[in-house]
Amino acid sequence: MTTQPAEGERFDWNELATQNYEMAEECLKINYYGAKRMIEAHISLLQLSDSARIVNVSSSAGLLQNVENEYAKAVLNDVENLTEEKIDELLNKFMKDFKEGSLEKQGWRTYLSAYTVSKATLNAYTRLLANKYPDFLVNSVCPGHVKTDIICNTGLFTSPEGAQPVVRLALLPQNGPSAVEKLRESGLSDYVIFHQLDVTDPASIASLADFIKTQFGKLDILVNNAASWGQHFNWNELATQTFEVVEECLKINYYGAKRMVEALISFLQLSDSARIVNVSSVGGLLKDFKEGSLEKQGWQPFLSTYTVSKAALNAYTRMLSNKYPNILINCVIVSALVLSKLT
Repeated sequence: MTTQPAEGERFDWNELATQNYEMAEECLKINYYGAKRMIEAHISLLQLSDSARIVNVSSSAGLLQNVENEYAKAVLNDVENLTEEKIDELLNKFMKDFKEGSLEKQGWRTYLSAYTVSKATLNAYTRLLANKYPDFLVNSVCPGHVKTDIICNTGLFTSPEGAQPVVRLALLPQNGPSAVEKLRESGLSDYVIFHQLDVTDPASIASLADFIKTQFGKLDILVNNAASWGQHFNWNELATQTFEVVEECLKINYYGAKRMVEALISFLQLSDSARIVNVSSVGGLLKDFKEGSLEKQGWQPFLSTYTVSKAALNAYTRMLSNKYPNILINCVIVSALVLSKLT
């Protein structure tokens, strides 16, 4: 059951875009209230699922930086006190100002005004839902500038490309955003956004790069922290290695970090204070390569792949530092054995 979203405006190339009260009203009915009513109608069915997800397709136009009315911005930014009733009051005020022809006077943007407000309130409603149903994975997503009839097929991405981030959110692992919530509880609030990433998958890295380009246009800091031991632990035999596990370790610890840098370096170069931090290990120090310790070739038998991957990461960090002297590039060794699933 789908309905084509309304821009609240219809393009005609003589006047670029026209909007009237009826179009604005239709836009809010579809983009905000349509999504809200769909959720209300199906929430009881979602609650029967052990893996419920809600994905609201939004737009970068709905970012608070695009909401120019100070009252609306204050309401939507007051996360602790935000309610559905306050969102309704905000939309009623917008429509009142629209009807009276006072959008500009009241501080609303005049271009794509209804569309901007509808997507900003959809984002806010998504946050309310996420708080109300903590066992659901609830997200809103901007698919980018997609070629569709609504914008006369002038977008940058095809429909299948635009659908990719939507599908990815719909298929998130169950515990995906939990770390985001913990960080928000620590006071970071809107500065934390979850995006799924598999550093062993070039397509997943490219997807993150596209997301950063669409949402932010540049990148200031890249921290490569993904890691694998390269061995399966069981405390009876301590550790076992197979070719597949070893291969996965190198793909994550070295090539994963390398691909992340390659995919995001152009965005880092747009920053006036770019940094790259590669999380390494004492296992990667060259002194740990002991001759005669892994059969006849001289590799150490315990955590050999992990050691090699971290040593290679350290070397790659030095190469990057020489190649990009205007970026602060370092690798860091955590000073203690950190409690994590890896250990």
